[in-house]
Amino acid sequence: MKSKINKLWFVMMLTSMSFIANAQDRKIPKDQIPTQIKTFIATYFPNNAVLKASFDNHPVYKKYEISLTDKVSLEFSPDYKIKEIKSKSKLPNEVIPAQIL
Repeated sequence: MKSKINKLWFVMMLTSMSFIANAQDRKIPKDQIPTQIKTFIATYFPNNAVLKASFDNHPVYKKYEISLTDKVSLEFSPDYKIKEIKSKSKLPNEVIPAQIL
């Protein structure tokens, strides 16, 4: 009985480690950022350069993460819709929902 429990525990650990290994960010070269994301950046943040781009392929969620100059961070869904914007400076009014603005 103890042997079966140990085997089950081992299988569970391997499974969880495979999820963790798959959940790592995959860096995206600047020239391979999806066109919709590039368009969003060019439209609303034309004075900010892309510092880093990655795709987080977590088993539960997937997202694009883009870091721009001036401490601007953008998060996009897999279908290239903006999900979150973080910035230390003023955001363009066009990216702020009307109810908040």
